[in-house]
Amino acid sequence: MPRVFAPEMDEEADIDDEQLDDESRFRVSPDAFQYLPPPDLGGPKGPVYVPVVPGAPPPAAPKRGLFDGLLGRRPEPIPPSEAEKKETQTVAELAARMAALGAVRAYARYDGGHDEGFAWFDHCVFADGSVKDARQMAGDLEKGGGATFLQAVWNQPIKMQSALDDFLASYWAIKLLGEGYGTGEYLMYGAFSVDLRSGLVSDDIKPDPIVQNIQFES
Repeated sequence: MPRVFAPEMDEEADIDDEQLDDESRFRVSPDAFQYLPPPDLGGPKGPVYVPVVPGAPPPAAPKRGLFDGLLGRRPEPIPPSEAEKKETQTVAELAARMAALGAVRAYARYDGGHDEGFAWFDHCVFADGSVKDARQMAGDLEKGGGATFLQAVWNQPIKMQSALDDFLASYWAIKLLGEGYGTGEYLMYGAFSVDLRSGLVSDDIKPDPIVQNIQFES
């Protein structure tokens, strides 16, 4: 679940204006972070699903007019762009290739604050309970032709590890937390899993305080 810290959450937090202006000095203990539901950060309400079957069309984004909410009208869907179609194709294909290797669940982490949110792929869990980390999964996917697929879709070579972070984990995080996750006067971290059979995204209830782009107070 998203763990968030903002100065107004803790009156005893010793953070001055100069520290707030310099995010590299804005550090607190992991114990100071509090849970916020994903919808409070801009994520959707209810279950979140991501594509895990190649060929499934990407969902159309709603086009909301100025008076739609007031008049109770449903917004018209906006057809996905070509780039969005390619992104959805890439995400679904990588998820399907993981499942073909025997993985049943993928796990990713996220953090951020101030100006940007970040997400990265962490590991996969297999039916027998075994785990392969990001490096192992990237290697297995490359051996299975994953790099060739990426180059065919994007017309350029893409490292598999970068694809797992920048395409897969980032896409999943946005679907769970919303486009603007990590932007605001706060720090955040968390983790989630994706069922590679159904596409259901489940936020981790008790994520370990593992981060890459923020720093905790030592």
